[in-house]
Amino acid sequence: MTYTGMQAVLLILVLVFPLSALLARRVPVRTALMYGGIWLVIAAALAIVIRLFT
Repeated sequence: MTYTGMQAVLLILVLVFPLSALLARRVPVRTALMYGGIWLVIAAALAIVIRLFT
């Protein structure tokens, strides 16, 4: 998988998790945003690691 492909997958994950939580209505907006932020940090860290090792 190319770096761009990996970025696309990470971006989809970052967008889908908070949205699915919101749509399920089990999670308040603030919590969903917090999870989104956490996922964003994880995705950024992964992207940096992937770039370093490829």
